Amino acid sequence: MVKIMDRIELLELIKRERIGTDLDCSNLDLSGIDLSNVHFISSSFAGANLAGAHINRASFSKVDFTKANFEKASLSLASVSEGKLTDANLRGAYLVKSKWLKSDLSNANFSDTDMTTSFVSDCKLNSTNFSGANLDRSALLNCVLSGTLFCQANLTQTVLNKSDLRGVDLTHAVCDKTVFIKSIMAGMALTDMKLSLSQFIGADLAGVNFTGSDLTQCNFKDANLSDAIMTKCQLANAMFNNTNLSNALFADSMMQQAILIEANLSHANLSGCNLYQAQLNRANCFGANFSDADLTYCNFSHADLRQSVLSNSKLYRAILHRIIEEKTQWDGASRELALETDLELAEAEDWGRAT
Repeated sequence: MVKIMDRIELLELIKRERIGTDLDCSNLDLSGIDLSNVHFISSSFAGANLAGAHINRASFSKVDFTKANFEKASLSLASVSEGKLTDANLRGAYLVKSKWLKSDLSNANFSDTDMTTSFVSDCKLNSTNFSGANLDRSALLNCVLSGTLFCQANLTQTVLNKSDLRGVDLTHAVCDKTVFIKSIMAGMALTDMKLSLSQFIGADLAGVNFTGSDLTQCNFKDANLSDAIMTKCQLANAMFNNTNLSNALFADSMMQQAILIEANLSHANLSGCNLYQAQLNRANCFGANFSDADLTYCNFSHADLRQSVLSNSKLYRAILHRIIEEKTQWDGASRELALETDLELAEAEDWGRAT
């Protein structure tokens, strides 16, 4: 590896070749330097000071940036592949549309960075700090996330598919339209968060505490929400198709027009919830608690309501077509205002199965 003695030597080299291979630039003061559009391969900037540097559109392959300082540097459209940035400082850096591939970013400080529309794939992010970072429309795929901090980060439309987020800190993060498809989030505390329009399809959310969070129009299709706590949440128009909600606690949540078709609500607590126009067709509500709930215009067609509690619930025009009931508690409920089994529809359903 060729030892570079100072910034002047480095600038002269890249001026001639626009590429640097096997260079040792460790511990150099390169603050404010312009390395834009330069390609570095198998080189070292370990401990180098790159504060305020202009490194736009540069590419780095197998470069060591251990403990390097990039504070307030600009790396827009830069690409880092198989790099090492452990303990590096990138606080306040401009990283819009940057790419980070198969790199070790453990313990690095990305706080207050602008990483809009950036791409991070197959990276180690152990204890990496993204607090206050703007990750709007970015993607973090197949990364190792352990002790990673996203406190007060902007994760709007950020893609975190198939990620193990247990142990990740999302305190006060903005997760509007965030994509968590098939991610593992079991047991996490996600209270009082803004998560509207986020995608949790197929995610493991067992035991997650969502108390007080805005989950308006979120998609939980095929997710596991068993034993989840969703009290006093905003869940209007949320989708729970074929979702495991067994033993979940929804008390006093707003669930107008929520879709729970074929959901497993066995022993779930929905007492005091507003389920106006909600769809529970073919839902398993065995032992569920709907006491004091607003079930106006709710559709329970073919739902299993055995041993469920609907005491004092509002059932105006609720559809009870072919429900399964046994030891169901209706005391104080306005069942006389509900729509019982539609005999003509039942005959048509039977005819369809017969043919």
